[in-house]
Amino acid sequence: MTSDFASLIDLSEGMASALRQLQLADVEESIEEPAADEARQVLRWLNNLPSADMPLDEWLDTAAPDDAVARATNLSQLVKSFIRKLKRARKKRPDILREATIENATHAAAAMTQAVINYTLSRLPGHPKAAALEAALAALPPEARMRQTQSVRHLTGIVETGMEHASGQNISGKSPYERLASLSTRMRATARTLRSIDSLEPPAREESIELAREILRKLKNMSFSDKSVKEMIDAGRPEDRVDFAEAIEEMADMYKNLLQEATETNPELLRDKQVQEAGEAVSTFAHAIKLMAAKEMPSSIAAAQQIAADATHNPAEWNQLNDRTVGRLLKSMEGALEKAVGGIESDQAEQQRQEEQAQEMADTALQQADTSKRKKRRKRRSNRSGGGKKQQKEKMALEADDYVLKQGRFGRDAQTARGEPALGMPGLNPDAMAAIRQLGGTLLNLGKQAKNISVATDKIVPDDKTVSQRVIEEQQRNPKNQGPRV
Repeated sequence: MTSDFASLIDLSEGMASALRQLQLADVEESIEEPAADEARQVLRWLNNLPSADMPLDEWLDTAAPDDAVARATNLSQLVKSFIRKLKRARKKRPDILREATIENATHAAAAMTQAVINYTLSRLPGHPKAAALEAALAALPPEARMRQTQSVRHLTGIVETGMEHASGQNISGKSPYERLASLSTRMRATARTLRSIDSLEPPAREESIELAREILRKLKNMSFSDKSVKEMIDAGRPEDRVDFAEAIEEMADMYKNLLQEATETNPELLRDKQVQEAGEAVSTFAHAIKLMAAKEMPSSIAAAQQIAADATHNPAEWNQLNDRTVGRLLKSMEGALEKAVGGIESDQAEQQRQEEQAQEMADTALQQADTSKRKKRRKRRSNRSGGGKKQQKEKMALEADDYVLKQGRFGRDAQTARGEPALGMPGLNPDAMAAIRQLGGTLLNLGKQAKNISVATDKIVPDDKTVSQRVIEEQQRNPKNQGPRV
């Protein structure tokens, strides 16, 4: 399987290298001019694929290995052909890279390069050149990422227009009339959808908001922006009118998709004055492109008749807006685009807020569950160690009973409070306790006798006996009262 994808490394490196050469200030003197037939064959092969209407970011991933390599090879050939033609054109027109048509084509080529590099990295992980491809991917313009959701057919058409603009050759073989007629058909379908604002359907895919703004900016910088719609039909070369028609058709399609997305959550947006003005502007541009195509028909009576027929079947918006400048109509579309973008961003912000709130609730629930688990673990440990709440309650109940009944330590405290002698003294034997009782009785008797003794008023002489001496003499006279010396 790896051998099937080995060529993808060379394809990716070649496409990235070709795009990097556009950033060089100097143009190589010897540039190989690709044959027009080569580019035409590649375009025909790509556009005839049934899968050409798929988004670019899915187009390679859904293909079988051999088919994916063939698709990547044709994309590489198309990008290199465009770069070679552009490099030759720079020798005569140094500022060509700043032209809107060339900028769009360059970004489309970069989008193709990004798709091939991403596919290569996904199929050859850990390849020695993976780091170099990652660096090449990071160097691509941001518009390459924005265009990943556009269809392969749409992107190849942009590159084709860029090649014709740069070389002055008709690469596709289609005349300006055929291309304008095709663009007019698509543009009128978009205008009809916007006129039926109550029946907008959900968009097929999400468009890049920044890409829509960028295309609108380029449209306002085109040479037609300061002309009225009527003057635009006759101004410039047929190729320039084709470039403008392609850009305005792409812008209108992106605006329609963004409006559809915004109205899913805010249907009242369809009643907004700017949104309705933008729909009228799209209808005016669609009719103008149809007249452009009629003017490019081969010179014949049929062409004149076609123009006359179109003039008699003007949409209602044409009579009101045909004298407006292109820039003024684009301004209306810009205001409606920002309205739609505001609705989408508001919905995204609300969705993000709800997601964050849900995440906070989930975190709180997890925290509460963790706290409950810790409490249960502490309770189990307390029960195992005998210090549980149940044992504490039982101990308190017993102490309350002892207090009421004056039992236990509460009984001893009550005796002490009443002056009752304690039942015993720890550490003394019965004989010692008996002797202490006798001595206490003797001291009590001596106290009584002392009350009856009259105290002499004379000064006590040295030979008078003290109370202690009398106690000792009393014990000597009565041996029965002898006890342990204390």
